[in-house]
Parts: sequence; C-alpha cells; structure tokens
Amino acid sequence: MKTLSGTLVAATRDEDFVARLRGRGIGVDHAASGRELLDLLQENGGGTVIVLDDDLPDVRGSSLLGRIRELDSNVKIVFTVEDFDVELEMEVRREGIHFFLPKPVEWSILERVLSRVVEKETTKTRSWSGAENGNIND
Repeated sequence: MKTLSGTLVAATRDEDFVARLRGRGIGVDHAASGRELLDLLQENGGGTVIVLDDDLPDVRGSSLLGRIRELDSNVKIVFTVEDFDVELEMEVRREGIHFFLPKPVEWSILERVLSRVVEKETTKTRSWSGAENGNIND
C-alpha cells in the first residue's frame, strides 16, 4: 500500500513506528501525545484513520476514545497495545474501534487493515486474530 485516500494520524510516542510507516510510502501525521492528537483533530477537522497507541506519555489512549468520537464520529481507529489485555480489548471495542492490534505490529496485517478501513465504511470491529487468519473482510 503506497497511499491512503484521506488522512492517517499515528498517535504514538514511538517515532520509529511513524518512520516505518513513512518508509513504506504511507503519508502520516504524527501526534506524540494525547494532547497533540486532540489539538490536531480540532485544527484539521479529524482524520480518516487514527492509529492510536494506548501508551501515550500524557494519557492512556483508551481514555481518549470518547473525545475522539465527539470531534469526528466517522473516524476509524486502529488501536495498538504493548501488552495484550482482554479486558482492555473489550472496553475499546465497546467504544467502536475498528481493529485491535497488539505489538509488535505485524506490518502486513497493519497495511491490510489500513487499506480496508479507508476504502470501506464499516461499523464492525475487527480482532487481530481474525486478520491473522485472513478474515478481515467480515
């Protein structure tokens, strides 16, 4: 995947992750904190897709989901976590994320997910295990 139609925002403290996205030819805006993400969304009117890490320096990414939805109800969120936690996954699914992806990120899965959430409106959430099995079209 070389380009996305729309805006991709990576909300993460991991600058290497953002550099790898850009190195794969994916245009991405970077927000290194929750405050930067909210400011960016308010200034630019939202984004098509947000890759939201739960481990931001100033706040848990999961605590931003409601505010993100207030700013842009149509945004698609790919949620990343360092340590898998089933309770956290269920919590963020209830908030309407589109994909839950534990780290380390499997790049081929992330690229497929980003392609899908940009090209297709969907309200279904996706699990990492479903994508691993090639089942991200449900």
